Amino acid sequence: MNVTGIESVILGVPTVKPIALAFPEHRLVVARLTTDQSLTAAGGRRSVALAWAAGGPAPTGGQRIYYVQAGKLQFRAGVALDALSFKDTGLSRGTQYTYVVTAWTDCNGNRAFDPGVDTESPPSNEATATAQ
Repeated sequence: MNVTGIESVILGVPTVKPIALAFPEHRLVVARLTTDQSLTAAGGRRSVALAWAAGGPAPTGGQRIYYVQAGKLQFRAGVALDALSFKDTGLSRGTQYTYVVTAWTDCNGNRAFDPGVDTESPPSNEATATAQ
């Protein structure tokens, strides 16, 4: 595989042009994953149930559930690529939880999410519920 990208350096700061990848045996297909913006959350007994609609194109890796804590996304769980719901259990009663979902493409075919290798969609809308 050939990779190009750094065009020049000015005052120690690289100027970057789009990366070109050359795969002699494979054709590179790039698609921008999207997540649907219909994520909902419902509080239950020490739990929050999440539900969403499928976005497109369909992810080849799966989907990742995050909760929002102090303005940052914290990974909670990975779910199958065709999942449309998730139940987070063992939560503290009376605590409000906010979630987002992303979809990811398995770029290297190892069936595991690899940051910096696999592509991940932007997060869905935020959905909030209070565990009972």
